[in-house]
Amino acid sequence: MKLNGIFTLDTKASLCDNFHYDVLGWLLEKDKKLQDFQVKEPIEFEFHFSKEQRELRKDLFTRYGEDASSIAKILARVSKVVNLFSQVRSLQRRHKSLTYT
Repeated sequence: MKLNGIFTLDTKASLCDNFHYDVLGWLLEKDKKLQDFQVKEPIEFEFHFSKEQRELRKDLFTRYGEDASSIAKILARVSKVVNLFSQVRSLQRRHKSLTYT
């Protein structure tokens, strides 16, 4: 879900889904396995683009377009591709928003 819609401007503002793993906790504890973060009650996570990301994406896709060669140009010109990935946050507020790196 982190990569959903990163190569098009026409994407939903955010996507929400329930997980049986504390994905953000796992990302913060990089030395542990995902199965160590399984939870009984599902956690609802929202995947979204920040205001700055939306502005950057609008500028890039307006300038270069959305076809395959345009995406290649965008990837070559962006200093950190991770800045194009959606951010994720727990709707239960267990963690602050994170951008996966």
